[in-house]
Amino acid sequence: MDAGNQTLLKKNNQRAIIDYIIKNGPISRADLSKVLKISKPTVSANVTELIQMDLLTEIGFSETCVGKKPMLVDFNKDFKYVLALDFISYITRNKISVAVCNLYCEPIFTDNIELPCDYSAAVIFNYVPEALNRIFRKNEIDVHKIGRLVLTAPTSRYDEDHIDFRCMYSGEIINLADVFRPYFKDKIVVMNDINLAALGEKHFGVGKEADSLIFFWAGFDVSAGIILNGELYEGRNRAAGEMEFSWVYNELTGVYCYIGEIASGKGIRSFLSQYAEEAQHSILAERFASGDYFLDTLIDAALKGDEFCQDFGRYMGRTFGQLIANLAYTLDVEAAIIGGEYSRFGDVFFEEIYRCFNGPHPVHSWVKAPLYTNSAIYGAFKFGADSIIAGLI
Repeated sequence: MDAGNQTLLKKNNQRAIIDYIIKNGPISRADLSKVLKISKPTVSANVTELIQMDLLTEIGFSETCVGKKPMLVDFNKDFKYVLALDFISYITRNKISVAVCNLYCEPIFTDNIELPCDYSAAVIFNYVPEALNRIFRKNEIDVHKIGRLVLTAPTSRYDEDHIDFRCMYSGEIINLADVFRPYFKDKIVVMNDINLAALGEKHFGVGKEADSLIFFWAGFDVSAGIILNGELYEGRNRAAGEMEFSWVYNELTGVYCYIGEIASGKGIRSFLSQYAEEAQHSILAERFASGDYFLDTLIDAALKGDEFCQDFGRYMGRTFGQLIANLAYTLDVEAAIIGGEYSRFGDVFFEEIYRCFNGPHPVHSWVKAPLYTNSAIYGAFKFGADSIIAGLI
């Protein structure tokens, strides 16, 4: 066998060893030889080299064997870490969620970077790396341990090393990868936040039992992450699931319009205008009259029992329910996981979603709220860890 084929065979054997241990846990060299059908000397030589590379580690002798107890080897889950940055989540638009995990996606720490309300591109480029460095020092993380930086943001404009981000107040559009390239170079990977949220719920959340699912964001921004047959589906232009310009029936006007129009602040004002008399009986009547209200204001009032605000939550549930049920039916998924600002209306919102799924032509998908407040971080863990592991050998 020539040198090239020997090198390839060695890599394949080491890849098989690592993959098996990651999936099945600690094992002896002898048992590895049996299950992988690779000779004992070959297994022993490769395991020794992988230990020297710090990819495997000896964890002690087996307690289950009779006679001479063999040494067990395990994957070194702390060989490298994944750094996830959710660059302005939908939940907290002036915060950057920061999290680090090991290669088994076990969190090492989570934190936030607070941004000033009027942040600009200059703040992102200068302040954020400094703040991240302070967080590393506080948590005693060596930057050289970071094997992947996963950047995520609410955008459909991204590719292998580029992800657009719009500064909310200045309106500037920057490539987030450029902010961190001087520090992390080729370790940067990028992904849309809703796609990562779908991955997070699929692997660690309420979607673990589903082979196909949608993660639907019912908020001011309307989009869906799609998992089909266990794989993330992004579409030809990575725009699959961008739903803002999907048509729904608007019961206030009696005509069809873009869902984005109803989900926006304009949609809230239209509801208040249509039901101005009923709004006078709300605990928020004075704030409605003065214009001193936000979506959070209506949600808080609804959760306290305000009937008018609950009716608004029901209206949004019916509106989003049309779209979510149609998408779930068309894709034939097992699960529809629904997050976003409007989902925080709780039962009154979800009851209308259930009605849409159980209409004349029932949609055979179960509907749940996400397990995590920020599912995208857990998706970033999975995405980053898989990327590191795939490139180990």
